[in-house]
Formats: sequence, C-alpha cells, structure tokens
Amino acid sequence: MVHTRRIMLVEDDPFVRDVLEMALRKAGANDLELFGTGESAINAAAKSRPELVILDLNLPNLNGRDVALQLKGIITPAPQFIFITGHSAQDMDYLGSGIDPLGVLAKPFDPMTIVQQIQHLLTSQAETPVPLEDRLRAVRARFQKSLAAAAQTLSDNVSRLEEGGADQLSAIEALNDTAHTLAGSAGTFKFHKISDVADRVEQQASVLLKTEVSSRSKSELLELSNTAGELAALCGEAADGAG
Repeated sequence: MVHTRRIMLVEDDPFVRDVLEMALRKAGANDLELFGTGESAINAAAKSRPELVILDLNLPNLNGRDVALQLKGIITPAPQFIFITGHSAQDMDYLGSGIDPLGVLAKPFDPMTIVQQIQHLLTSQAETPVPLEDRLRAVRARFQKSLAAAAQTLSDNVSRLEEGGADQLSAIEALNDTAHTLAGSAGTFKFHKISDVADRVEQQASVLLKTEVSSRSKSELLELSNTAGELAALCGEAADGAG
C-alpha cells in the first residue's frame, strides 16, 4: 500500500504533480518526494532510495524510460515503476525496453480514483503478477469502450456549434477539450487515426478560441464541424469494435 512505501513522483506538469501529490498524501503516503525533471530525480536517487517511482514518460530533456533505466542502476534493490503517459504514440513501445513496470496511468485521469488505480496495481502485483502485455491490453480495452461517450460528446457539441448563438463558444471549448484528451490517449493506445484527427480538431478549435466572435469565418466553423464530426464517427466505430 502507498502508506508503507518510499515514493518518488517525477512529473514535469505542475498541475498534474499537485493533483497526484494531494491524492497520494490523502491516501497516507507520508514518505513522498516530488521532482519536476528526470535529472533532479536521478541526482536525489542514491539518498532517497525510493521503493516506488511514479514517473511521467514524457519528461523534458531526458525521457522517462531513460530516467527509469538510470534509477535502476543507482538503487538496489531496484524500485518498482508506474508510468504516467498520454502524449506520445511511441510510449507503449518504450515499455518493453529493459523495464517491466507495474502498470500505466493514462492521462487524463480522475483525481478521485487515481490512488485506487495505484493501489490496485500494487495489490495485483503482490497477489497475482500479471504479464505487462495483458495489463496493457486490459487498459486499452477499457479506453476503447470509453470512446462511445466521447463520440456522443463530440456529436452533441457539433450540433451546438452548427446552431450558433450563445452556445457556440462553449461548444468550441468542449470540442477543444475532448480533442485534446483524445489526441494523447488515443495515440497511446494505438488508435492513431483517432489521435491524428483529434489533433486537427484541437488545432482548429484553438484558432477559433483565439479569434473574436465577429471575426470567426463561416468556413473555419464549417471546417471544425466537419472534422469534429469525422472524429465522432471514428470514436463510435472504435467503440462498436470493443464488443
């Protein structure tokens, strides 16, 4: 359990780091050290000697996989790892390169349940070790099923966008937020087409959000509507394929 372990949290995003710190401390993690870069974590490793490292794979300068490999070389016995990911389609490939983590926390995550996810990974490891490939397959399946809700959210906000009026701004914001989530998470779980189209939606929505209402062109709004509709269709098809 988290309250019995020395924990090192390495996450460059201060908001994500704060959320994880609050959640872990609430769960009783008193022996917890926070780091914003891989370099600072490595420099402190010999003294800290963490038993569990919660580590973002997408760190600046030195990526999470390389940080994990260096920590394994410094700390004896080697700590257990839980990776945080969500921005790179290549992250899943890193996991098979000399590291066997307990599991993966996919961004974005629910702050109210993140500790339970971590506890579950630790408990599962203690009771019945499950091959990493099987664990990742299960997480991917849950994500695939969640795409049905994303498809509905996208469709609803495309309708609001096309209706115009006072709801147009909030519809653009909702499309931007949903696309941002999908652009990272879908790529992580190898739904590359969804990730690519979500990235386009996010870019188009971001441009419109920076544009005054009176200056938004019909062609830009139509482009966003069409691309978001395409994304909704892709999410719906993927969710249907989850069975």
